[in-house]
Amino acid sequence: MFQSGLWFFRLIAIVWLFLPVRLYANADTESCQSDWLEPPVLKVVTTPFPPYVVDYEGLVAGPATEVVREVCQRAGVRCEFHALPWARSYHLAQTEPDTLIYSMSRNAEREPYFEWVGTVSPYDVKIFAIRGSIVPEVADWRELAGFRVAGQLKDVKALFLAKAGFEVDFTGTAENTIQMLYHDRVHLVAGDARSLPYRVGQLGLPLEQLRVVADIGELSSDLYLAANSRMPVAVLQRLSGCLRSMKSDGAYERIWEGV
Repeated sequence: MFQSGLWFFRLIAIVWLFLPVRLYANADTESCQSDWLEPPVLKVVTTPFPPYVVDYEGLVAGPATEVVREVCQRAGVRCEFHALPWARSYHLAQTEPDTLIYSMSRNAEREPYFEWVGTVSPYDVKIFAIRGSIVPEVADWRELAGFRVAGQLKDVKALFLAKAGFEVDFTGTAENTIQMLYHDRVHLVAGDARSLPYRVGQLGLPLEQLRVVADIGELSSDLYLAANSRMPVAVLQRLSGCLRSMKSDGAYERIWEGV
């Protein structure tokens, strides 16, 4: 009798052990159900960030874009994608209610101005210099504060370095910052470990002249899909649930394989 009771309680314990996982999985699926009477229409803004976000004559593509498109499709919302200069995208996402923005770093300064849907892209920030320049390779990026940096307007990396005391020359696009580096107008550029070398190649500049001189670990975290702070709660919940469902069913990982 005692042994039978013991097995019963063991069975209950096993059921409860796996129940939360099932509940969370079901919650993601249920929160991603598409049952709108009238599908919402959202503007989705970003900036070219190859190879993660690329703009082929108005057609926005790349793995980060694939993730966001899939989120929109699962959520049953109509998303209209626009690749614009970053400062313009940032302004639209702040001021227009039915607007999403990706791939964006999340930090304390930006936190209150957006609703944060979830992460859609990796991000590994390095500081680059030209091979043969006077810039040393250092373990702590702060040691480079005496050197001039090119930075994109409203870009989190440039703002971070400016706040840390670096002299930053701001310009409109990431491509401009690279041109400034290669034409000796600045000593440094901060960028993603994959994206910046990719852009150098796209510009036809000699990649072998580029070198990494420091890491910025404080900025190296996944980038977000975010929404205007006035986005309806129901839409936010649907988008977040669909992004979670992509990560739980393997779709997110499959998109990023091999990038």
